Amino acid sequence: MQGGQNLSSLILLPLLTRALGAKGYGELGFCIAFIGYFVLFVEWGFGLGASQQIAIHREDKHKRSQIFWDVFASKFFLAFIGTIVLFIATYFFAIVRPHALLLWLVYLSAIAMVFAPSFYYQGIEKLEGMFLINLVIRFASLPIIFLLVKDINDIAWAIGIQSGALLLAALINFIVLLRSGSLMWVRPSKEGVIYSLTSNFPLFLSSASTGIFASSVIVLLGLVSGSLAVGYFVGAFNLIKAGQGLLAPLSQVMFPRLSHLFKHARDEAITALKKVFVLQSGITLSMAVVAFTLAPIILPILMGQGFDHSVFVFQVLTPLFFLSALTNLLGQQAMIPLGFHDAYTRVIVLGSVVGLVLVGILGYLFSATGAAVSLVLAELLMVLIMASYLRKADPKLMDSLKIE
Repeated sequence: MQGGQNLSSLILLPLLTRALGAKGYGELGFCIAFIGYFVLFVEWGFGLGASQQIAIHREDKHKRSQIFWDVFASKFFLAFIGTIVLFIATYFFAIVRPHALLLWLVYLSAIAMVFAPSFYYQGIEKLEGMFLINLVIRFASLPIIFLLVKDINDIAWAIGIQSGALLLAALINFIVLLRSGSLMWVRPSKEGVIYSLTSNFPLFLSSASTGIFASSVIVLLGLVSGSLAVGYFVGAFNLIKAGQGLLAPLSQVMFPRLSHLFKHARDEAITALKKVFVLQSGITLSMAVVAFTLAPIILPILMGQGFDHSVFVFQVLTPLFFLSALTNLLGQQAMIPLGFHDAYTRVIVLGSVVGLVLVGILGYLFSATGAAVSLVLAELLMVLIMASYLRKADPKLMDSLKIE
């Protein structure tokens, strides 16, 4: 099913790059990255914290329902604040005002996060139905994009259709969940909302730091090098993300399971983590080598004319297949279930700050290539710090992974 989602991404990319060109695709990427801040704000780390709590209380229908409705109310509140902030930004700031229409269209994806019940399905380990609905809606949007998006003047259609599809899928998943009988109505309380926000705040800092870093790389690159450089970078980076998405189900399935095992059966958790490490490392290293080798052949076919520079940018980014997977395993699959939330947050924040400084310097000097190098160096730094921390905090765990 994840393969289907990545297939749809691979179909969408050449549709947009050929129709919009490097500059138009760069503008689209800039707007999506800008609204990425709002999406992260609405998500608030619930994908990790709330799903972990639901996994722990999966046998208690009232408790997991209470968690769900408190999180829903929290998301609604955060989206309301985000709407006000975006209005101020698009109305009062000249640098943002020219992109107002496109930004509001992308903002539908932030509204979609309010209704998306992925954190709940992840907690009870029943993601298949949600993935299927998302996949059907996503594929259904592709012919509409093909028919309506012909050139750079149709960029609003390109954004609106994608964001609308996300919102529609989220609403359908929300309704299906409510009608499934898995939840009961529990009125959200002020105390519950405050607890949801405060308890997930450390995870918000860590997850937001990662997302803010990814978005800020694009936004900052756009400011220092322009839309054309963003187009080259985003074209390559989106292909990397499509490849990384192949491993997303493994992470989503293992996180609640490891959270449960580390709490109740530590030895089993370590054994499971080792199996994931071996499997994941073999897959991602192979992906990096194959992608680097075939990039000069595959990318021109996928992206069309005008994206020649994206080939080298993509090759620079290929180590992220392995490094990002390792960051996920050491951080989200090990440090968070073990209770090292604060340390995880510090690592992500430090890596993100260092990465953004590098983007500001290298992006200005070497355009899209400099931004790609910055991303890889920042990810490597986070892996090294996480491995060093776990080596001191939990030697047995690191010995099982054979990381020295």
